[in-house]
Parts: sequence; structure tokens; C-alpha cells
Amino acid sequence: DSAGEDAFTSDVSSVGLYAYGEYFLDQRWSLGMSGGWYEHAEDSSEDSWDLGSFVTWQLNPSNRLRLEVRRFDDPAEQYWGAMLQWTVVLGHHHHHDDW
Repeated sequence: DSAGEDAFTSDVSSVGLYAYGEYFLDQRWSLGMSGGWYEHAEDSSEDSWDLGSFVTWQLNPSNRLRLEVRRFDDPAEQYWGAMLQWTVVLGHHHHHDDW
């Protein structure tokens, strides 16, 4: 039954972009922003975007903490989010002599 097969076949596409920038104040601190925009594949007349800013503290060459605040805008709702991220580098890596 070809009608049943057509119900599970779709050909959709969408366009989007993402940008990220970070400025290092010194060896331990940085500030940054990131954001994205994309159109919805189901309805290209609708789109969503998000924009965030963050501050990062490099504890040592293997550990960093990042605090980020982000704004999300979607056709269904708009909201703010906050994130605290701890990043750990595992395995062999280059150590800086001045740490």
C-alpha cells in the first residue's frame, strides 16, 4: 500500500547558524558570548534563537568552571536559563610552566 508508505516519508530541510566568541582577560579568566538561530523544519516561517554570555575561571591546566546565562526564544515560549559547568581534561596534556 503506497499510501501507508507515504505517511512515513518526508523531505524537509531547515537553515541555521551558530557563533561563538571568547576573550581571554589573562591566563585564568575569560569572557564570552555564543548564540544560534535556526528555522523550524516543520514550518520554515517559524524560527528560534538563543543568546548567551559566560565567564570562565581556569582553576589549573586540567580544570575550569564556567557560569553562563542564556536567553531562549521559541515560537511556543521564551525563557532564561543558567548553567554552571565544570570541565575536566583527562589524559596526557601539555602543562604550562608558569602555573
